[in-house]
Amino acid sequence: MRTPRIKADPSLPATYHCMSRVAGRLPLLDDSARHKLINILHHLARFCDIDIITFCMMSNHFH
Repeated sequence: MRTPRIKADPSLPATYHCMSRVAGRLPLLDDSARHKLINILHHLARFCDIDIITFCMMSNHFH
């Protein structure tokens, strides 16, 4: 995992760019799996009390 470029103050509001990719960039997620992952993402956002501004879900990675 890459080290953050700037140390953020956790007491201040912030916007983060998160992404994850499948090893070897191989396709992993079909439409059904993408929908399940989106549901989990929204559930976790509610649980963690965060706002998801936007996201992009592809077959082998997401932002």
